[in-house]
Amino acid sequence: MMKQRRFKTMAIAAVAVIGLGITACTPGGQSGNADGDGVEAGDGDYTIAIVPKDATNPWFVRMKEGVDKYAEDSGMDVYQRGPSETDATMQAQVIQDLIAQGVDAIGVVPVDPAAIENVLKQALDAGIVVVTHEGASQENTMYDIEAFNNEAYGAFIMDNLAAA
Repeated sequence: MMKQRRFKTMAIAAVAVIGLGITACTPGGQSGNADGDGVEAGDGDYTIAIVPKDATNPWFVRMKEGVDKYAEDSGMDVYQRGPSETDATMQAQVIQDLIAQGVDAIGVVPVDPAAIENVLKQALDAGIVVVTHEGASQENTMYDIEAFNNEAYGAFIMDNLAAA
């Protein structure tokens, strides 16, 4: 029972971290709960690593601000570590290093979902919670978070184009 509760808490924390990181990418993005009281700390001391496509792209530099804010608000050991350039092999190495360090959860924005399947399986086999963003085809993940529904977004764009 305790192991199951720990798993749920870590999975929720990982999802929250990616969500807050994405929120930080939007102008005026704020972290916190619906009441604006800030982020509630989990019931444990977890290490959560977020792995973007690369560490230098302005989008992911901004996302790191949200990750850092979540770490500050939650008191958990949460950080972002990405490859120096957008390269699937380099990203896989970053994930491999995190597995060796024994992190509790890894959130990944895959460069190439197929290229990191093996390393994500290793993470899952090691008992690490794995959450992906923009990895709809990813098989070795517990959750995948997509920013929007492609079909609905395409219809929205075409409706606006027709109206114009």
